[in-house]
Amino acid sequence: MHFFKIILLGAFAIFNLNTNAQSQNPQVLFDGQLTIYESLSAQEREALAFFNPNNEETKVLKEGKSFWVQFTPKQRAVINAADQIFVAMNGDTAAVESLHDLVITPNGQLESLNFSILSLEDGVYKSVLKNKSFRIKLVDDFGKAPFFTKDTIVFGILILLLALVFYTSSQPDGFWKKLHIFLPALLLCYLLPSILSSLNIISPEWIEADAYGNGVKVKSGIYHVASRYLLPAALILLTLSLDLKAVFKLGWKALVMFLTGTLGIVIGGPIAILIVAAFSPETVGGEGFDAVWRGLATLAGSWIGGGANQTAMLEVYKYNQENYGAMVLVDIVVANIWMAVLLFGIGKKERIDRWFKADNTDIEDLKQRVMDYEKSVMRIPTLKDLMIILGIAFTAVSLAHWGADYMVEALKS
Repeated sequence: MHFFKIILLGAFAIFNLNTNAQSQNPQVLFDGQLTIYESLSAQEREALAFFNPNNEETKVLKEGKSFWVQFTPKQRAVINAADQIFVAMNGDTAAVESLHDLVITPNGQLESLNFSILSLEDGVYKSVLKNKSFRIKLVDDFGKAPFFTKDTIVFGILILLLALVFYTSSQPDGFWKKLHIFLPALLLCYLLPSILSSLNIISPEWIEADAYGNGVKVKSGIYHVASRYLLPAALILLTLSLDLKAVFKLGWKALVMFLTGTLGIVIGGPIAILIVAAFSPETVGGEGFDAVWRGLATLAGSWIGGGANQTAMLEVYKYNQENYGAMVLVDIVVANIWMAVLLFGIGKKERIDRWFKADNTDIEDLKQRVMDYEKSVMRIPTLKDLMIILGIAFTAVSLAHWGADYMVEALKS
């Protein structure tokens, strides 16, 4: 009987030591904002909020709670393989012996915390994990989710808006004809979804709280499908419709004119930023994905290659979509002002050509041949035609994605 009591007491003592050994002497860093334990029990972990450092930025409610950093097994293996570990938080760095259980207690006066796990190699700090740093943004609330969160509903709303815009813009006279003189169809295609997003009726992404109080970013799948499938298909079909042979026949002058215009658009953005920054730096500022230069990159894409190219630049440079509507508005306003100048000048093109001593014989010949070709092949597409068009477009998209995977791996290696 005494033997069993001794065994029970020994087991209880071992359990108590494993649970509280390091809890009694934790390593406290950065004015108490970071505490490192040798081991936390399951009960102690459950009493804390969880933070999973898989994303570069995570929003956490500003409630003064402590939360346990839940490293994945792969992250822990990478950390344990490092010779010497350092933890950096908001610019301060400290060496640690181990990184088993890390608990963060944010200072309520701070708006955000930036921390990273580092190693020291040849006197230089290097990130141990894939994400170089993790940003914890402290917020009072996560805001409201949009009224419609299901992609099926949002997709129907967007298609309905496009149908209404194209139907009204095709009216030959009346109110809609007058309206689209001031509000072009292309502007409305961008503007109406932006208005719905501003009113929080729909949204490309939003934040929801999980069971541990972490802000989980929820993204709509519509933008992913449009940017990964529909946009490349549109670019392929646009390219297939070009008569490059006829364009090259215009000669070197047309090519020089095109390249000069492209160069002017590319360098126009940086020059505009430098000029405006001289007297209003806050206008052309912004950090991260809010930086104005990212928006100007989408604008340059539009002026070089049209709306599809603008959307491609938005995908490449990740400009904040809440501000993207303003760039589209600038694009439409400037384009329509220039269009008004062109429409005014086209009625006096003979006089302008004589003044510039321009020979437009090749251009007029190209225009006539294009019109004749369009008339010769024009027909009502059948189901077979539409399926062939879709087959060509999306087969090319799949080949592009397949080739991109190999290209990325080759560039990395």
